[in-house]
Amino acid sequence: MILGADGKPYKQTQKPDRVEYAPIRLEDKYSTYPSNNLSPAKVARIFRESDQGDIYRLMELFEELEGKDTHVFSQFQTRKSAVMGMDWEIMDAGQEKLDHEVAEFVRNVVDECLDMEDIFMDLLDAIGKGFSVMEILWDIRNGRAYPKLKWREPKKFCFGDYQEMRLLNDENPINGMELPPNKFVINRNKSRSGRPNRAGVMWVVTWMTLFKTYTVKDWLAFSEVYGMPIRIGKYDTSATQEDKEALMRAIISIGSDAAGVINKNTEVQFVEAVKSDGELFTNLANFCNAEISKAVLGQTLTTEVGAAGGSRALGETQNQVRKDLVRSDAKTLAKTLRRDLFAPLVLFNFGPQVKVPWLKFATEEQEDADKKADRYKTIICDIGLPVSNAHMYEAFGIPTPQEGEDLVKPPAAGTLPLPFKDDLQLLALKKSEKKSQAVIDKFVSELRAAGVAATADDMAAIRKVIEESVDLKELREKLLSVYKGLNKKKLQELLERALFTAQLFGRQEIAAISGDKVNVIDELKPLEFEQAVKYFGDKVPMRPAEFKQLMDAVKSKAFTVAGVTQMEYMQDIFDALKKALSDGQTVAEFKTGLTELLENKGWEGKLPHHIDLVFRQNVQTAYQVGRYQQMTTTAAVEARPYWMYDAVNDESTRPSHKMMDGQVRRYDDPFWDEWYPPNGFGCRCGVITLSAQQVKQRGIDIQRGMPRATVDIETGEIIHWKPDKGFDVNPAKTEYKPDLSNIDSDLKEAYLQK
Repeated sequence: MILGADGKPYKQTQKPDRVEYAPIRLEDKYSTYPSNNLSPAKVARIFRESDQGDIYRLMELFEELEGKDTHVFSQFQTRKSAVMGMDWEIMDAGQEKLDHEVAEFVRNVVDECLDMEDIFMDLLDAIGKGFSVMEILWDIRNGRAYPKLKWREPKKFCFGDYQEMRLLNDENPINGMELPPNKFVINRNKSRSGRPNRAGVMWVVTWMTLFKTYTVKDWLAFSEVYGMPIRIGKYDTSATQEDKEALMRAIISIGSDAAGVINKNTEVQFVEAVKSDGELFTNLANFCNAEISKAVLGQTLTTEVGAAGGSRALGETQNQVRKDLVRSDAKTLAKTLRRDLFAPLVLFNFGPQVKVPWLKFATEEQEDADKKADRYKTIICDIGLPVSNAHMYEAFGIPTPQEGEDLVKPPAAGTLPLPFKDDLQLLALKKSEKKSQAVIDKFVSELRAAGVAATADDMAAIRKVIEESVDLKELREKLLSVYKGLNKKKLQELLERALFTAQLFGRQEIAAISGDKVNVIDELKPLEFEQAVKYFGDKVPMRPAEFKQLMDAVKSKAFTVAGVTQMEYMQDIFDALKKALSDGQTVAEFKTGLTELLENKGWEGKLPHHIDLVFRQNVQTAYQVGRYQQMTTTAAVEARPYWMYDAVNDESTRPSHKMMDGQVRRYDDPFWDEWYPPNGFGCRCGVITLSAQQVKQRGIDIQRGMPRATVDIETGEIIHWKPDKGFDVNPAKTEYKPDLSNIDSDLKEAYLQK
């Protein structure tokens, strides 16, 4: 049986009440400001009023004090945040199919209709005031009842003769009306026994806040009197009243403006104030703050570590008291929401006699959960005491599996943990890396042909100039002129789509790794921006601002790479032209060798390896940058904070990259600023993320810092393992800048002008 907030059996109604009983009106926004000129006598009057059932001014006083006193505010926020920071879930009420359907419906309603963080914050206001109320505004859509919650001012309520809560309205401004059933969520905090108006922590805190207010006022007056020198003006006996008034004005002026004009025979003397640091007031204020911390958090060492300090053991003991309070707050909140929100939601949508799901906060620490697991293992395996499945699912907060779901199966009896190098999970990740690299390789091969087509117009324009030239020197000038007019739009757009898609692919791949399940895309194509967004929209969590930032960065790099690519094949032609001039070749001879030149340099022909390299390097970099961005999200580093360097280890793998293979470091180790792949032209190395549990279970040795130098056994040479030249930076942390050191000066100038 579910009991209501009043302790009586839960009331059932046939349909939701859609009347709004406690709307926020204009008069609700104004206060009587009871904290103005607050005194012990005034506090006592307000407390007596509340004992007689009128809590209007009491609630206003609590609200004002919490808003005025920074320490009070921070302590309550700390306590509330401790609950709000907990993980929570909605649990099935039983093991029947209907129980699962009801719980799933409640989960969907919570996700679609309710902001639970705001609801938690509003209901946790009961910690200070003793209670907090939210009104349920019911909406009927497609035959279903859906709730919306609004917080209501506590001053709109009062307590009846039997301490039941009542609502003040125009018809009942004194004694209030009885609360209608299934309309209000009432969270009560019972920090002490007795009257409900005294149940909140603010009842105790108010006195300390009042005393601190007096202390601070006296402190300010003390500082004003003794914190500045006293200015004394002296005049002789012959001074007239006018002279005395002028002297007084001068003294006052010197106090505020630090300047004044007086008679030369008049003396102004500055007398230094008595030396005092106000230690008495500091001690009083700190005492009040410490007492407030005790009242709100149950301890002081986690918030009020002063000069006196405290032992670590004592701090941990007191912090445990705070955790007990947090658990109590969470359990009370969960009970309230199940009783006042979930119960009517289930009633209106599924009818009576249906079990109500319950809200569970993760109040147990991991250490406690481990101890519990060991205890149950002893009970079941060693003692042989039978335990029901339902109890086990409830004890560990695990949802009951439903029919047709894939189930995790325990290892076969007698199996031993596999060595790290043969670990199946790791092998799965490594196989995924290989599969992903195969996808990237196929992607690049498709881009190669498109890249050649994108540069075809450029090559046609260059060939035309060469065909029309009659002199090699003339040709050089004409090539510079035609270079300035080349249009890189086609190549740029192709690079934009390629880089954008590759980066999102890298992010999606990391986002898909959940519970060591790896999902990769079997086919990857250079998509249009709109297509890429649609394709990856459900796979990669990105905010609009984050997406725009990514798109801007991709476009900027594609623009630069396209321009550099044009300059590179033009530089190859310039180098060939320079050699032709030095060898005394004719234009005709140069023209004859042009096709061979462009094929040998990899810009044309059946094997356009230079174009291939352009796309491979940039796509590989974009892919790894996407992975890095997703691996460094808050959720990712919390779940898998350790990274392992993974080399392909085939005949093309560089020795230095093979040396890094299998090394594991934290994600924030400086090593990744230098060694995050790609680490050279054509580098296919990757990074595998590991959880702390994987590292611990397998006894992995965590490396730190840069790789150590080794000695070649045969030659005795000391080898410092470094990435390839120009690749010793993390591409996700550095802006792309092309190397123009070997570019012809005239060509470089033309490039910069473009």
